[in-house]
Amino acid sequence: MTKPPRNDVMIRAAGSGFCEGFNTIVTIGPKLIVRLPIIWVAAFRR
Repeated sequence: MTKPPRNDVMIRAAGSGFCEGFNTIVTIGPKLIVRLPIIWVAAFRR
């Protein structure tokens, strides 16, 4: 017998941006992946 899904769990989701609707903890990874190369180029360009 399967249990019904839990609807009482409050999950905070991102309200805007390319990760809209996803859990805010999960969105940290993609944001870092996008920002780190930009920071790298800005810091070490000649």
